[in-house]
Amino acid sequence: MAEADRVGRIEYLARAFEQDTAQAMGSDPINAIIELVTNSDDAYGRRERGRQGQVRIEVDRRSPRKIVVRDRAGGMSAPEMEERLGKVGGRTSGFETGGDARGLLGRGAKDTAHFGEAMWESSKDGARNRFILTPLGDWRIESAGSVSPRQSGTTVTLSIEPRFSVPLHATLVNKLRNHVALRPVLMDAKGRDVRLCDLSQDREEKLRYEAPKGTMIEDGEIPIPGYQGEMLEFELYESDDVLTSAGEEREYWRHSFLITSGRAAYEVFGGGRFAQEPYASHLRYFFGYARVPGISDLIRAYDDGLAAQLEPEAHNPERIIRRDRSGLMASHPFVQAIYSLLEAVLQPHLERRRREAEEKAGGVSQSLRNRLDSVGRELAEIMQESDSNMTGTEGSLPPVGLSLIPSAVVVSPGEKARFTVRYRPSDSDFVDGLPSVTVIEADEDGEQSAGEMELVARTGYFSRSYVLDGREEGSLCEISVALGDHTRTAVAEWKVRPPSPVEQLEFERATFDIKDGGRRGILLLAPWELVVEGSGSGLVEISGDPGISLSAPTFTMGYDEDRDAGACLIRVTGHGIGSRAKIVANLDGEDAEAELRVVGSSATGIKIDLRKESIDQRAWFVGDSTLVVNANDRALARYLGPEAAGRDWPGQDTVHFRTMLAEVIVWAAARQELQRQEASETR
Repeated sequence: MAEADRVGRIEYLARAFEQDTAQAMGSDPINAIIELVTNSDDAYGRRERGRQGQVRIEVDRRSPRKIVVRDRAGGMSAPEMEERLGKVGGRTSGFETGGDARGLLGRGAKDTAHFGEAMWESSKDGARNRFILTPLGDWRIESAGSVSPRQSGTTVTLSIEPRFSVPLHATLVNKLRNHVALRPVLMDAKGRDVRLCDLSQDREEKLRYEAPKGTMIEDGEIPIPGYQGEMLEFELYESDDVLTSAGEEREYWRHSFLITSGRAAYEVFGGGRFAQEPYASHLRYFFGYARVPGISDLIRAYDDGLAAQLEPEAHNPERIIRRDRSGLMASHPFVQAIYSLLEAVLQPHLERRRREAEEKAGGVSQSLRNRLDSVGRELAEIMQESDSNMTGTEGSLPPVGLSLIPSAVVVSPGEKARFTVRYRPSDSDFVDGLPSVTVIEADEDGEQSAGEMELVARTGYFSRSYVLDGREEGSLCEISVALGDHTRTAVAEWKVRPPSPVEQLEFERATFDIKDGGRRGILLLAPWELVVEGSGSGLVEISGDPGISLSAPTFTMGYDEDRDAGACLIRVTGHGIGSRAKIVANLDGEDAEAELRVVGSSATGIKIDLRKESIDQRAWFVGDSTLVVNANDRALARYLGPEAAGRDWPGQDTVHFRTMLAEVIVWAAARQELQRQEASETR
């Protein structure tokens, strides 16, 4: 082997530190709070005596905004601060020696500086010291005087930069008390007292996680195949109620298995092959606990191997937890074995619920089934349009009269042209029921009527989407809508549009629709000089509803000849009509963002499930894709009539029943929309 001219080690520069913390923390300061609270919890756990203690979270919304986390645990000396906070990758939490702490590659607390300058002030052995860390990774230690030798503990003050938003107090309370990573802390009523204080409003809340109530249906201990001596201990409960509301992010799920190892909660099991229908709606009734000590053992073993510069072993080929704290690495064979065992535990119970649901569905005639499917498709379309209307200016109303938006649109050949018809009556107008507009299309083949289109009631106005099918290049079509004395026109043109010059990092559009259950590419563009002068690679993340996910958290730009710019197709998948998320890409310090939403297609809609349920509830949504209508509801049962074995309900095809069913569906849809709008306003 030739002798090397130079040897060295890759430098970890400020830019790399900044990118690394951004990947770990994302854009939500809640992640920093969770990191600091779990660090305080670990600090109490390291004390030899008196492990009980309080963790106090203070939020100061006055400029400059700050988040402060205080504990009275063991504290740190100046050398300990330098060792624990001044180095990346150090093994100093006590986890590495078997302590009941959380291990995160020796990086956890330092990542919080992503949101702004962080200061640790810690008292130990009669001395108080400060460790200050900047978002670029620069640090310094200062003496802060002396204290009583009996006084110990740490206060972390995190300054929040203006580009980050801190949730409102009520939202913060709700998210923190339900977050998966804090559940072991918040369920420890005797050992830990966690308080959230809003200094701007003088409000204080004690945070507790209220576990769901249910009946234990199975428990046990199962050996994990391929890992001798490793066991999975589980408890599974069944609830009478749906445990998680529609669109909730997985870290806040109250259903499914909570996977823990020691004091650390790593994730809520996503359901594996039962994450989709016909099982997903039934999974929401089950919750449980999966305790896996082997997770901690494998983390330590992997870190030991790295420290000894050994090649990873086949049974432990990678770090088992994700760098961004979003859960376990699904590609790790140990995690795959855990998921398979949890699927096996759930399967008989989910199959039972599915059979029971089918039996409760009773004798629904094919005629009624067809009508319900048709209504479900219409309902999905209306809710999709309502969702798009929610993206407008808060509190604004369209102008009085009839509007057709946009007045002109240019679309690529083969693509659909979309318009929105809106009608806001004046104070003197009398509107009886839902207004309808007459639609006429005119193109090179002449003028033809598209018929009447009934508008949908909104808050203070009526609206509905109108779609023209895709046409060949060069085609023109004028549409005209009329309502009483009001008439509006718009034009659609199909032609290939020359691409606009790319002057900054940007997504091709501000909003992208993803078909429910589908996968699509999101085009990211960048000036070519930004690509060639930088790394050419970047990070991308999604925040919002869990129904929308990324194929990969990184990207590499290529070259687009037509645009003379850098381009990259980022793959995303979407599940659950109405799910919404924000996608943010970062390339060499520049950010681009876009909105994503899951929409229905012409082939799919909302499933309307008519069945008997022994609860006092008329109708409810399970997720965003299934509406359950209770055939035992008195208003419906009186028209359905008694069900005979093997026969349909006698009254299901009568006008009276269908009228009542329509009222129930409209009521349930309106209630669901209100809940979605409230959830949107609190995000």
